[in-house]
Amino acid sequence: MLQVLVVVTLAATVGPAYGQSLPDIEPRAPFDVGVVQRDGRWHLGFATEARNLGPGALRIRGTGSGSGTMTAAQLTEDGTEVLTSDLGTLQYVATVTRNHWHLLDFMRYELQGVDHPTMLRDQKQGFCLAGDPAAPFVTGWCAPNQPTLMTTEIGLMPDGREVYAPYVEGQEIVIDPTTAPAGRYLLSARIGPTGVLKEARADNNVASTLVELKWAAGGSQPQLRPVDPASDRCIGSGCMGTLPAASKRAARTLARRALRRTLGPIPSRRIDLKCRVERDRRHVCRVRLRHAQLRFSGTVRIWYVVRPAGTKWYYTVKGTRRTMGCGSSCNRRIRRVGRVGGVVAVTTRRRPATRASATSTSFVCAVAP
Repeated sequence: MLQVLVVVTLAATVGPAYGQSLPDIEPRAPFDVGVVQRDGRWHLGFATEARNLGPGALRIRGTGSGSGTMTAAQLTEDGTEVLTSDLGTLQYVATVTRNHWHLLDFMRYELQGVDHPTMLRDQKQGFCLAGDPAAPFVTGWCAPNQPTLMTTEIGLMPDGREVYAPYVEGQEIVIDPTTAPAGRYLLSARIGPTGVLKEARADNNVASTLVELKWAAGGSQPQLRPVDPASDRCIGSGCMGTLPAASKRAARTLARRALRRTLGPIPSRRIDLKCRVERDRRHVCRVRLRHAQLRFSGTVRIWYVVRPAGTKWYYTVKGTRRTMGCGSSCNRRIRRVGRVGGVVAVTTRRRPATRASATSTSFVCAVAP
């Protein structure tokens, strides 16, 4: 027993020194959302905030040749170990209001359609991660007015945050009535979109806000407003909800589930379904079933609602239930309207490698248990 205890104690101390001191960068859902017209185009602007909730600092060191770009590496808080040798690129950015170094692809933004298949992305220039409070290893305010530097450091201390106001250095997405027609949208911010950032956790790297966009006649003066302020924001991996494909097969699966919830356990082979797709991915299924003494004929409707915290499916069942052997007195009208069926989860499925791509991932929608 003593030998086992010694082995366990030694094993617990083996491992990277940074195991308990990684950062945890969480975005705030986009806020202060608005629309302005500039240079003849409409810009949907928003503010964002990244905060380090982890026990360790996010420390990034850039090295280069003095040409205005550097290769970024992620270090431990004390700077003695390299966690990621190629985190991305540091670039010197010179604009009217900014002249300092930015980390590219630290956080990116998406405008994802809820009522129709639309996806628009930002043109973000990058982030100066100086932090509030400032990290002691950061070179000034991201080394301002020093484009020929060969090394510099940026980052966020624990509880440090970085806030960017709307329309500043890419805090916007260009929209028009064609690329972003009227409807509801998920406006999402994603930390570490390249997937190489080392963190204590990554399931909180996406934050979303649900908004509704309307256009005046002729595509002038868009109007934007939050939808349901009590539930229009979300943080977590389930924030990137989307409408599933208009699949008759999926509709039949959900219709059978709705019927079992309404009528009780029924084998699939006893349910005859003929489904068709209506507008906005709504499905209507005509039903005839015979199981033991039970007979049912009617319709099942299936539809989906996207919220920042995920996509849910709903159902309505209408028809006549008959019990054989007891006459018309046993016939009963069934009406179950607008019931919540469950959550539609977005999962990933690996496709076989091809010559064009060694690895490829496709996204499919599945009904969560």
